[in-house]
Amino acid sequence: MTFRFANVEDCNILDTMLTKLIMDERKYDKSIDKNFKVQNFYQNVLGKNNIIYLCEEENKIIGYVYTIINSENAVIDALYVEECYRNKKIATTLITEIIKVINEKNIYKILINVMSDNIVAKNFYLSLGFKPFRETLILNN
Repeated sequence: MTFRFANVEDCNILDTMLTKLIMDERKYDKSIDKNFKVQNFYQNVLGKNNIIYLCEEENKIIGYVYTIINSENAVIDALYVEECYRNKKIATTLITEIIKVINEKNIYKILINVMSDNIVAKNFYLSLGFKPFRETLILNN
């Protein structure tokens, strides 16, 4: 496995993976349209104070982390690993490496949004040292 920063040629694959991530989140948010498809998202955000760090095996992207950087903090906005590659420490390596990159920019406050019912994701981030900070409540009428 190799890890590297994404480039524009990776964007279509990353959009497909983001679609899969969003579909995974339908378990926690039934309002997500089952036909939703991400198109041209990463192409439009790549390089604009954003970092996409990915993992490949045999030149195939199998996971990535997308982070938005601003002057005060960083927000990990998406983390996805293809299902057949999960539980192999890929997500841990992606997060560990992106934290190093963020810290090299002298940013030490890192936020992440997690669906409140996604206990697996919450426990994963807690195991890496993240702490609960804020909770958002929503009303869907």
